[in-house]
Amino acid sequence: MRAIVVNEAGGPEVLELRERPAPRPGPGEVLVDVRVAGVNFFETALRRQALVEVPGAEGAGVVAETGEGVHGFAPGDRVAWLTNSHGSYAERIVLPADGVVPVPDAVDDETAAALLVQGLS
Repeated sequence: MRAIVVNEAGGPEVLELRERPAPRPGPGEVLVDVRVAGVNFFETALRRQALVEVPGAEGAGVVAETGEGVHGFAPGDRVAWLTNSHGSYAERIVLPADGVVPVPDAVDDETAAALLVQGLS
C-alpha cells in the first residue's frame, strides 16, 4: 500500500510517497479504500513539526472490509470520516466503525470529505 509520509519537519518537500504494510481491521473497525483525503492548514502545521508520520485527518472512501462485531457497514459502502489519529494520505486506512458516517449517493466524494471539518466551522 502506498502512503504519503513525513519523516522530518519541513515544507511540502518533506512529503514522500512510500510503500507501507497493508492495514487490516480489528474488532469494531473498518478498512476503507481512500478516494479523497482532505488537505487543511492543520496538516501543514503537523508537517512543519513532523508530529505525524502519515497526515490526513479527514477523507471519504469505500469500505473494503469490516472487522469482527461491525454492524451497519459492509464492503462497498461509501463513508466519510474525521479522525484524530490521522492517516488519510494513504491508499487505505483503518478507522473505528463508530467514527465513520455513511455518504448518500447524491453527495460526491470531494464534498463528503470536506463537510466534516468545514461543515463544523
